[in-house]
Amino acid sequence: MDYISKTKMTTKLAILALVAMAALQVTSVLNDSQTYDEGVYLASGYSYLTTGDFHLNREHPPLGKLLVALPLLALHPALPVEDSSW
Repeated sequence: MDYISKTKMTTKLAILALVAMAALQVTSVLNDSQTYDEGVYLASGYSYLTTGDFHLNREHPPLGKLLVALPLLALHPALPVEDSSW
């Protein structure tokens, strides 16, 4: 087997693996729900980004929560900071 045919086979296998991975991810999104704390991490990350206040959910480092909440900046969800529970 020469170099070109090995490269073609490797490319085909990589594409097949990516297609299989994408199919597994889509089916898992359709069949699974969030864990009990994912909503809390998302809300706290969004509050960190928009208010700069890190008092919500201090039990874990903020970087992961900040990264997960970045797409929410485009959606502008309501964050009731005037509420007494804040």
